[in-house]
Amino acid sequence: MRRRPHSAIKYEPLVAPQTPISLDSNKWANAEEAAVILRRFRRKDGKPSVGAIRNMVYRGQIVAHKVLGRLLFLREELDRLITAAPITTGA
Repeated sequence: MRRRPHSAIKYEPLVAPQTPISLDSNKWANAEEAAVILRRFRRKDGKPSVGAIRNMVYRGQIVAHKVLGRLLFLREELDRLITAAPITTGA
């Protein structure tokens, strides 16, 4: 049994193409900027904790958009998350 060459196989998109996302730097934040906005820092050296942000995405606490292999966050959503967070006092 002979196989067809790969170029002969026709692929159709599974979903309709969406409108392209405009990557305006004022509108979007990467994972490190999101860590600074949400005040997630590493205890060891005080740098922004990208791992904590990735964990929050995995748990569904933050909505992220993956573009070209990078996690991007809408700044409006991050601001909304901050305003909706309960206020706690440090004891």
